[in-house]
Amino acid sequence: MQQLKRLGPILLGPLLSLIIFLGVDTLELAQKQFLSVFVIVVVYWLFTNIPLYITGFMGVGAAIMLNLAPAATIFANFGHPIIFLFLAGFLLALAFQKVGLDRRISLYLLSRNFIKGSLSRLLLTLMALTAFFTMWISNTATTAMMLPLVLGVLHSLEIKSRKEVSLILISIAFASSIGGISTPIGSTPNIIALGLLQETIQLKISFLEWIVYAFPIALLFLGILILLTKFQLKKYPHSFDNQFLKDEYEKLSPLSLKEKYTLGIFLLTVFFWMLPSLLKLLAIKNTFNFNPGAVGVFFASFLFITPINKDKILIASDIKNIDWSSLMLFGSGLAFGKLLFDLGLAQLAGDFIIYLIAGLPLLAIFIIIFGFVIFSTELTSNTATANIIIPIMISLAGSLNISPFFFSMGVAMACSLAFMLPVATPPNAIVYGTEKVSKVDMAKLGFGLNLIFTLALALVVYSYQKILN
Repeated sequence: MQQLKRLGPILLGPLLSLIIFLGVDTLELAQKQFLSVFVIVVVYWLFTNIPLYITGFMGVGAAIMLNLAPAATIFANFGHPIIFLFLAGFLLALAFQKVGLDRRISLYLLSRNFIKGSLSRLLLTLMALTAFFTMWISNTATTAMMLPLVLGVLHSLEIKSRKEVSLILISIAFASSIGGISTPIGSTPNIIALGLLQETIQLKISFLEWIVYAFPIALLFLGILILLTKFQLKKYPHSFDNQFLKDEYEKLSPLSLKEKYTLGIFLLTVFFWMLPSLLKLLAIKNTFNFNPGAVGVFFASFLFITPINKDKILIASDIKNIDWSSLMLFGSGLAFGKLLFDLGLAQLAGDFIIYLIAGLPLLAIFIIIFGFVIFSTELTSNTATANIIIPIMISLAGSLNISPFFFSMGVAMACSLAFMLPVATPPNAIVYGTEKVSKVDMAKLGFGLNLIFTLALALVVYSYQKILN
């Protein structure tokens, strides 16, 4: 029986593929061939434990062998500038963690006097700090870094209520997911959306442009989370003495040259990421090509080159700590998205959705689509969901005569906003692993946030479309 359960999804993919290839006669041969391959990839992404990037490799290889596109064209997606942007983000985050800047910044803020005596201000700072770090560092690494600090705070408060502990830990996990939607490198679906917009309809969105539109949404969502958490914790009044955090901060050695150098590299990188938009805003002619991927790897390389106190910040062996599987998955996702567009399948899917939603107002369409994406990623990988849905949504935006950027941004954000289950996101899984978090509490608060964020995201994206499109 166990073997049947394991083999079921593996056999389901080829079976559906065969049914599509033999049973669908309204598509051209190339469309049927790609759809037959893609359905296997989607089934394996959603229902098996096969690594996502391995399934991606399989699909890419099959597409080339079926001569659906030249090998050089498909493999070029693995060298897309967006992938190098994310690689640079990984390297900067790794340097931050290696020299201890993340912990230093956290302890500095949490040991300030304005927090003393107020659990509300403490929670606000913890959630804001967590959200800030996930703008630049993966939500998994951020949650793992913040968890010991939060557990130390809970211990100092001598909180006896399991429910209260559960709610505080859940709020940190949720803040980690929210912060990531703010920047292009904060969340995998963000990068996928930017890459697909550029690859399919040649729409380039700058680093600063994403932040300008996404950061207010993240701020709104974080505010909603803070208010809900504060309301839930009203029945548990506590005063808070952050002396132990001050003690921890004072134990740190003075800011080292390595930390200063790493911070300098980080700030320089962010400045040059934003520079093209700033020059455009100031009507200054830009004769350089400050491609975000190129800028990122250029400055990140100095973390390997320059010796500080005889040691380099990053060394060759640190490369193994990069999430290469995600980078490879981006490449295959971009390849599939381009093929969906070039073969006309994204247009067909968009036309079918138009048929289903005919007559509905635009706001209702946003609510339905964003809600579907948010709830579907409770059980499926947000990366896989983004790779499958965003190409279709870009095509759908053309049919609806709306901005493909705002629509794709909304879908990418929806992919990162699943809160109900421990398996929905790595931050949820990490805090649940402490055995101090109730699944019921997570499901209740998460379900409420899923509904609220579906409506809020739809309203904001709708407003962007109407006012700014």
